Amino acid sequence: MGIKSLKIGFLQLVGCSGCLTSIIDSTVFKEIWNKGYIIFFPMIKDGGDIDSCDLVFIEGSASKRDEKLLKKVRTKVKRVISIGSCACFGGISSNVKELELKPIHSMIEVDLELPGCPPPENLISTLLYALISGKEFKHKTVNVCSECPFHPCKAKYPIIIREIFPKGKSERCLLEEGILCLGPITRAGCEAKCVVQGGSCYGCMGLLKSDSLTSLVDFLALLAIPKELKYDVVNILNLYGKREYVS
Repeated sequence: MGIKSLKIGFLQLVGCSGCLTSIIDSTVFKEIWNKGYIIFFPMIKDGGDIDSCDLVFIEGSASKRDEKLLKKVRTKVKRVISIGSCACFGGISSNVKELELKPIHSMIEVDLELPGCPPPENLISTLLYALISGKEFKHKTVNVCSECPFHPCKAKYPIIIREIFPKGKSERCLLEEGILCLGPITRAGCEAKCVVQGGSCYGCMGLLKSDSLTSLVDFLALLAIPKELKYDVVNILNLYGKREYVS
């Protein structure tokens, strides 16, 4: 398949449209739109046939009723990319047990995942450019702390977690202040924007290491989490589908 003949589609499942909106706002999107790469995008384009796509981006988590569609897409297209934390991990919506929402990879094979809530514009543009130019896209190999202005962390272990959400902008590492921050185990690429803007890192970029289970368990072993905060911590960790490791 020549790069010039690449046919791209965008599919939305259970999500807020934030990831697809970020794609539309990216610096490369106008180029691939004008050059006719996009043939299926119901959010902004009428018509089109998803079955004829070479590559499909999927936003949002999947319900049981989406499984048939996903399996059809998987058999028709050459590459499937999950875009955003809901598609990659289940996301915020998966905390509502009644909905029974799952990440895309739990139903079909996925070729690449680009997490984030939403994914950072610089990574979206890098990925889109790589796709249309035939280059390889590589994830960051360092953690969010490496991009944080308050790195390195000087907290003493065990770190006693006193707060889940910062009450204002910090002037030092959040863990030093006893505020939950998943920066140490989360893949970089977001430029630590949540922390810089007065929030905390909740891990929407995904776990850094390939042995993610080990890194998560090891990180939690460094924290002392009061009983009254464990429910909130579990819901945050559900982004990874690892809620069972808070005991």
